[in-house]
Amino acid sequence: CHATQQQPLATTTQNPPIGPFDFECDPSTKYLVVPVTHYSGFGNAVRESMRFPLAMGFVMQRVVLFVNAAPGGPEYLRYVWKLSSCPRKDFQCVYMPLTPCVLTKTQLDEATEPPKEAFRELLMTGNFDDRYANQTVLVMQFDEIGPIETLITLYP
Repeated sequence: CHATQQQPLATTTQNPPIGPFDFECDPSTKYLVVPVTHYSGFGNAVRESMRFPLAMGFVMQRVVLFVNAAPGGPEYLRYVWKLSSCPRKDFQCVYMPLTPCVLTKTQLDEATEPPKEAFRELLMTGNFDDRYANQTVLVMQFDEIGPIETLITLYP
């Protein structure tokens, strides 16, 4: 992603938790947006929520955004991250963002959520349906598509 040194999104969206590292990025950038789970301890949440999406982002050549407490998008992106301790209530309470790119509320609301079968097909065959591959923003709860061992077996 090529981040532009423009004003943070606080000027273009309403009430999102915007930090000093958040910027809009090159319009051609493709994203994979996933929530960080909050149903277990911090270490397990990082291990189980992040390694599979990061690997999928690499395979799909997409920037992975870990999003909680989002102002838009599917309901599961709107939940606060219960392990956070700052006003943002998201991943950036603990870590700096993995990329300076953030999405607008409109981009989150219009994001494509492929069925879990499309991700399984990608894992099993290496093929990803063009109607999803060509979308700018994909969202998914990765804990729904199967164990990480599948990915490790296919891409050792």
